[in-house]
Amino acid sequence: HHTKAFIMRLVFKSDCMEETTRMLRDDDEGELKSDVRDVCGPETEKMLHTQIHRTNAAMEGIFTTLEEVGRCLWPHNKRAYAKIGCAERVYRPLREIHGHAGVVFLALSFAVAYAHFTDDLLEEPWYGDLLEQEFGIELPHTNKTDLRSLEGKSVEVRSIACMQLLATHRAFERTFLRL
Repeated sequence: HHTKAFIMRLVFKSDCMEETTRMLRDDDEGELKSDVRDVCGPETEKMLHTQIHRTNAAMEGIFTTLEEVGRCLWPHNKRAYAKIGCAERVYRPLREIHGHAGVVFLALSFAVAYAHFTDDLLEEPWYGDLLEQEFGIELPHTNKTDLRSLEGKSVEVRSIACMQLLATHRAFERTFLRL
């Protein structure tokens, strides 16, 4: 039954992603490339590192929510048939609505985009293609955060670029919290 399989994947894959993508808050996981310090300075580097961890926690919240929805709709106990009926009604809108991506696909696509954006700043990619493989979402990936090209530029140009990076990560965090 396609709906039961969807609910099962929603629970298990979300739980798996929540655990797999978690950055430890008290560790130095997600070490930024040296370009960040060279171009933005140590204070901005520290702020960006902190923001990446905050955004990662917000993204975990997406996976937690998807898992909770799946568990709520999980067909069990004496209400199993009612839950299956409810799941049948929300299955398609979660995946697709009026020919456009549904909220689950949009949230997961957003997570994949964030993973690309973040991995471009890290010495060792944290997410890699894990989200794409698990959820079957492929987005074009181009490294738009190459800070090396800014070395030697004026303080004003470098400051704008660094604040833009920080603001973009903050925007990802706020969006994850609102999804």
